[in-house]
Amino acid sequence: MKWPVRALIAGAVALGFKLVLARQPVEGLRWLLAPTSWLTSLATGHPFVWEAGVGYSSVTARFSIVTACAGVTFFSVALGLLLFHALARPRLVPLAVGGAFVATVLANTVRLVGCVWLHVDHWRLGNLSEAELHRLIGLAVYTSALVMLALLVGGRSRAGVGLALGWYLAVTLALPFLRGAAGPDFGAHALWTLVVVVPIGGLVMLALRSRPQATAAETRSRGNVSPAPPSAGWPSTSARI
Repeated sequence: MKWPVRALIAGAVALGFKLVLARQPVEGLRWLLAPTSWLTSLATGHPFVWEAGVGYSSVTARFSIVTACAGVTFFSVALGLLLFHALARPRLVPLAVGGAFVATVLANTVRLVGCVWLHVDHWRLGNLSEAELHRLIGLAVYTSALVMLALLVGGRSRAGVGLALGWYLAVTLALPFLRGAAGPDFGAHALWTLVVVVPIGGLVMLALRSRPQATAAETRSRGNVSPAPPSAGWPSTSARI
């Protein structure tokens, strides 16, 4: 299956999952919230228990893991990315679903552990509010996790990283805007998203930039150089200039 077809199918699946999961009540996202809350409890030492209609709450941390904490956007993009690669060998498609689930739970746990510590220890950065810091932590963790996932399944491919981050921006920003679901906070959210995602993506792209290929003239020049005979005291292999 050619890559444009795979990209189209995977993108449609990612978009479909995002639209469906975004409408789910907290009970419908318990399959994501339960393992995430368990790992967050393990990492922070604050127990989180299920509260119907709310999510998982911790009395000691005074923190709740609610619907918005499920990582629906990340799961959708991760599924699309893994599915894009798996469609090249269809027998791997079931692994794409499992891989997206595991990646989402792990990334979400890292994000929530940071947010819990931020809340409990009252960390602050300049004049940023706690909500803004939560947003920055989430964007940084999700962007970094998507980059690592793209590199893991696609090797040192700038195209794979670009595809993952492009989908992330599309699902995070373009989809709500086109659906008319952008609230009053959308402008600030869009700004912070671009401020975090674009620099991280740009730095990764620069790091993955392939070495320039030798020009045709250089190749011909090297091909015309004859190795010096060993008797002349030079190494028997051609020297690189």
